[in-house]
Amino acid sequence: RFLSFQRNKLIQNLARFKEFVAKTQNGIAIHSLDHVKNYQDLVSVMRHLVKFQANTEQFDRMYEPSKSVVVLLKKHDIHLPSTVLSDVENAPVLWRDLKKRCFFVNEMLAPRQIEEVTKIRAMELSFEKRTMLFYTNTFQKKEPTSLDTPPRLAYKMIQELH
Repeated sequence: RFLSFQRNKLIQNLARFKEFVAKTQNGIAIHSLDHVKNYQDLVSVMRHLVKFQANTEQFDRMYEPSKSVVVLLKKHDIHLPSTVLSDVENAPVLWRDLKKRCFFVNEMLAPRQIEEVTKIRAMELSFEKRTMLFYTNTFQKKEPTSLDTPPRLAYKMIQELH
C-alpha cells in the first residue's frame, strides 16, 4: 500500500508540475512589449508571474524526493511508465528554463509596471483632491453633523445631500 501510494503521489505531482509549467509558459508567452497592449494583458502576464513566484519553493524542492521515490520503487520492482521516468529526469531542465523565461519576462515588463504604477498614483491623487474639494466645498458647508443642529434638521439636511 505504501509503495502504491508513493507511486500515485509521484505520478500526480509530476502531472501537476507539467500542467503548471505549460500554463505558465502559455501565460507569459510574449516576445516583446508590443504583445502587452493594455492593462488587462499586463495583469494577465503578471498573474502568471506571481503564481510562478508562489510555487517556486515547492517545485525547487520536488526533484530530489521524486528521484528517491523512483529509486525506492525500482528497488521493490514497482513498474513506472517510461513517461514518468523521463519526466523525473526532464523536470529540472524544464523548471530551470521556466525560471529563466519568467525572469526575462519580468525584466521586460518592469518599465510597463512602473508606467502603470505612475498612472495609478495619479488617479489616487486626483481622487484625493476631489474628495478634499467635496469635503471643503460641499460637506463642511452643509454639515448635518454639527453639535448645535437639532436632530430633525440634521436628518432633513442628510436627505437633501442625497
